[in-house]
Amino acid sequence: MNHLLAKTKGRNGDYYIVVSDNVFFELPEDLNNCRMQYNASYKLEEDEWFSISNFSTQSYCIDFINMDFLSTDYNQISIQDYSQIDYFVAYQEDVYFFQKMSSSQLMERKFLAISSQPQFIDNKKIIILKKYPDAIYYKNYDILYFKTISSINSIFRGI
Repeated sequence: MNHLLAKTKGRNGDYYIVVSDNVFFELPEDLNNCRMQYNASYKLEEDEWFSISNFSTQSYCIDFINMDFLSTDYNQISIQDYSQIDYFVAYQEDVYFFQKMSSSQLMERKFLAISSQPQFIDNKKIIILKKYPDAIYYKNYDILYFKTISSINSIFRGI
């Protein structure tokens, strides 16, 4: 089963279940273009990804990755905690997808929900998730993939 969790900000920030049973992020088609271990002086081509092998042994690896994932270990996020989200992590078929949360992704807007029965929704808070995450971690291979260090250094502090 797939799960989307949110990590809240601060020293006492914790992980919370947001929603389950969906595919939240797609695997990029160009992920196989990862021949480059992270090197700050190398500029990636548009279709390339950096990688870090043996990621779980690195000092900047978060404890969350090294634990066995059990969705029952996490409480449901409360409405008040949405404004405190630091980043999202989706657990999909033994792969972890990380997306940094910025204030521009949380908005309160009027919008039209497009469907066979369109619905106008007035002033609801929504969070925009990107199609592709900022980082992808394959636990079975112990490799982290990412495109830009600036998008993940707040998740993996010290990277």
